[in-house]
Amino acid sequence: MTDNQFKQEIIDGEHLKLLSVFHYIQGAFTILTASFFILHLVMFAIFSKLAENPEFAGEEFGSEFPVAIFTVFTIFFGIFILAGITFGILQIISGISIKKRKNRIFSFIIAIVELIFIPYGTILGVLTIIVLQRESVKNLYEQTEGAA
Repeated sequence: MTDNQFKQEIIDGEHLKLLSVFHYIQGAFTILTASFFILHLVMFAIFSKLAENPEFAGEEFGSEFPVAIFTVFTIFFGIFILAGITFGILQIISGISIKKRKNRIFSFIIAIVELIFIPYGTILGVLTIIVLQRESVKNLYEQTEGAA
């Protein structure tokens, strides 16, 4: 192994360690952000149940009170929360995979999806894609997978 290869391996190791930590942080932040909307989910679920009661609408709305809108928002927020928590968990799993130098393609796909989360997800996604595309990093992953 030449001196340049040794230096590149150290640099790649440090970059992968940092990417792993940032995936943990971004995953936790994604879960926290999605969990914030639980309050909205509960609020719309309560309004949905209250709107079924004719006394809730009062006479000023009459029979045209849009009861279904609360149910639609409840379902929307439920799906949003579930998707956010799921993607946050996938980001954390990607961080674990990067740390163990396994499942490079999985981490690459997560990095592509992270590009839509402006600005931090975009930065993390671009940096992850750049690092995972290096030949030296591909060799590190192959060595780890070959040893297992």
